[in-house]
Amino acid sequence: MLQKIRDIHAVHYGYESSVNDDEIMSFIQEEYARPGAEENLTVGEVIRNFIGALNILQQNPNYERAKLFGKLNNEEKVPEPNINSRFSRTEG
Repeated sequence: MLQKIRDIHAVHYGYESSVNDDEIMSFIQEEYARPGAEENLTVGEVIRNFIGALNILQQNPNYERAKLFGKLNNEEKVPEPNINSRFSRTEG
């Protein structure tokens, strides 16, 4: 879904997006790595934060991307959070 939001944002504001899929994956991992995220983070918050990051990059193309998207997987391996655990309460 964030890939489509990235593309829509670029078309709406008339620029070519430079955010790649690895940066999106890193962004999601960073969002879920925050304390309490597995229990409290909503899809709406992730989308709002992502659009905010896109706005920053559009207005400041030279902004340090690692501050927005975190370190890419090939730079440093960060343990992946279990994003499915928050839905286990409703299953079974």
